[in-house]
Order: sequence, then C-alpha cells, then structure tokens
Amino acid sequence: QISYKDLEEKASKLANWLLKEGVCPGDVVGVQMKSSELVPVTFYAIWKAGAAFLPIGVNETEIHKRKMAYPQSIFPLES
Repeated sequence: QISYKDLEEKASKLANWLLKEGVCPGDVVGVQMKSSELVPVTFYAIWKAGAAFLPIGVNETEIHKRKMAYPQSIFPLES
C-alpha cells in the first residue's frame, strides 16, 4: 500500500527523470511491468511529464513491441 504523499513524491521524481531523459509532452512512453504498487506511480509520473503511456504486456515479443512503437517515439520503461 502506498500513501498519497509517497505517490506524489515518487511520481514527481520519476517525472523529472523522464524529462531529463528526453521525454517531451505528447510523447508516448511504453511501460512493461508486472502488477505492483509501482504501476500507478509510473502512470502518474508519465502523465505529470505530459506524455501518454502505452501499456505493453509482459509476454509481448520484441517484434510486436516494435510494431506498436511505429511511427511514434517510445521511451520504454521496464521493471
């Protein structure tokens, strides 16, 4: 379980990191992670950075991931 304070702090930290890594408002960030308390943190951070998230199933193949990414830029986050 995560508190609202922890959610805000962790999401802000990740959002700042995403922006430093080159994510821009309007970008799509691919997210491939197993279900955990970090999922809402990650989605909130992407939203705070002005980007959109693209959930990618943990069992997706590399070829399928590349097809989903075209023609958009995807900054993959994996856990």
